[in-house]
Amino acid sequence: MEIGSDAAKSPQSRPSPINGVVPPVATRFPPGQSGNPGGRPKAARLVSAALAELQDAPGATPDECIETFKRARGAKLCGADHKAIALFRKENNEKSMGQVGAIELALDRLEGKVEQPHAVRAQETDALIRHLADATGIDPEAIRALGAQLGGQG
Repeated sequence: MEIGSDAAKSPQSRPSPINGVVPPVATRFPPGQSGNPGGRPKAARLVSAALAELQDAPGATPDECIETFKRARGAKLCGADHKAIALFRKENNEKSMGQVGAIELALDRLEGKVEQPHAVRAQETDALIRHLADATGIDPEAIRALGAQLGGQG
């Protein structure tokens, strides 16, 4: 087979851009199927839970609080606890006092942002329901009832 031939450029024989190895066709994932159908595994312990526990630990200084926390956790000390300790130290460092935004950003990246409730004014809701009813021909009260079932304020 020639190096520049069309057969060398087919999807079955084209080298992978990652490591140059092409997996056999039989072992590839079919189109539309994920290689990780269960998704990312859930954390055994959340950093926010560890941080809350650390903030409640008794001690006259931040270092005493950390030592009390470590003794209480013992052999169960895990990665989330170490991240919480790092955040706690940063939060209690005199040079970085007032950098609450950095702590919030770190927690948002570790665990995702806290969902914020969205309030919709009654006028906007009524206008939206009228628009949907006009566009679809569905009774406005049926739309309102569906909204209430889905968690809206109707």
